[in-house]
Amino acid sequence: MSGIHGKIGRQILIALTSAVFVAGCGGGGGDSPPPPLPQPAKPIVVTPGSTFKMRDGVDLLVPAGAVISDGRLTIRITEASTLTIYTKADAFISVPSASKGVAGNLITTAKAPAGAISTTQLPVIASIAGNPTSTDMTEKHVDGTGAAAVFSAIRAIKFDPNGNIIVSDDGVIRRVTPAGVVTTLNLQPKDRGLDGIAVDSTGNIYGSFMTVIPAPWVGPPSERIPTYGGTIRVMDIAGKTEDFSANWIASSTEPFIALGDLVADSQGNLFLASPGTNNIIKFTSWGSMSVFVGNGTEGNNDGRGRMATLSAPSHLAIDANDNLYFVDRKNATIRKATPDGTVTTIAAPPQGDSNLDTKLSPLPIPAPYGPIAIDLAGNIYFEMPFGFLAKIDIRGFITSYYPTDSSTMGISSMIADNKGNLYLGTNGSAQIRKVSF
Repeated sequence: MSGIHGKIGRQILIALTSAVFVAGCGGGGGDSPPPPLPQPAKPIVVTPGSTFKMRDGVDLLVPAGAVISDGRLTIRITEASTLTIYTKADAFISVPSASKGVAGNLITTAKAPAGAISTTQLPVIASIAGNPTSTDMTEKHVDGTGAAAVFSAIRAIKFDPNGNIIVSDDGVIRRVTPAGVVTTLNLQPKDRGLDGIAVDSTGNIYGSFMTVIPAPWVGPPSERIPTYGGTIRVMDIAGKTEDFSANWIASSTEPFIALGDLVADSQGNLFLASPGTNNIIKFTSWGSMSVFVGNGTEGNNDGRGRMATLSAPSHLAIDANDNLYFVDRKNATIRKATPDGTVTTIAAPPQGDSNLDTKLSPLPIPAPYGPIAIDLAGNIYFEMPFGFLAKIDIRGFITSYYPTDSSTMGISSMIADNKGNLYLGTNGSAQIRKVSF
């Protein structure tokens, strides 16, 4: 019996094994193929003149000129390329009708990796120094750390060689360390018009301010017209202060002729934006003055030196190669001047759908309003109206950031460090703020 039982057991095992094999192959059909795996959907090509609302799991391909907006952050693609932009469902994508070129930029709702181009990764804004309840021109200067320090009216900020922020604060020059410790470096009442400041590579601090020369007390009062001028003063690293260029300009009709932003290049030259004269003025390290670009008349012509025309240049920034960037206020443009004084317009508000080609020049931007900064990588930051921030990225797109609070309202000056962080001097509440992207 044991032999029969063993034989039967082996037959049952063979039958079960065969049944399992047949089932694994799809059953009865024997050579039937397995069901196909689901294939990912192909990206939708968005044609010029179209608007699209994003949905989860749906990717788009768009050409240069496309705009992606999710309500708080907007990205405009400015070059024909193969960028990947991450956004969220319900974001709006529009492609102007005049856009040209291959739709090679991918827009997706997938999770964005670190450092990606994304509308979902908002910058972080933090206060470095200043009391959040203080407001422009209403407070006395108080030294301290963080919120214990009080600013009165932040006019300009620049970095010194040690990474401290030097602040022009309503006639006072102040220093803010990376840890937020604020100290006053000088207080000179006659500098209450102090506007632009610059710091050279050795740490000397320069400040530009308006001077008023009273008219002689002779004749009727209506004929006693004062003369308005401008002076640049320097404070060395030991704290000694003296005039660097006294009364370099004078006018009997324009009180604010000398007010404007100030920067220093790597050679120790100073550049002053002079909106009252429609020029940018250059001061050599030994104090010699000349017109760097502009011929005094309003205009928007590019060119070299006095062949270029400007309209109220106001804010300045300088890059690692001593190229000067400035906001041309009345033209609502961002322009660049190379070290030899050649001016080109690099960004301007778009005129309808014009200039939208595979390479957009000048770049279409929201109207620049105030300060400008450039970081070590060459990314340009500027202020839009109402304290909104915008960034021209070297990878070929423009990002506009719309805060939901008043944290960036009243921007008076901005600078960028070598790590890509942006620092703001604000007067909505008089503070120094850090923006991390």
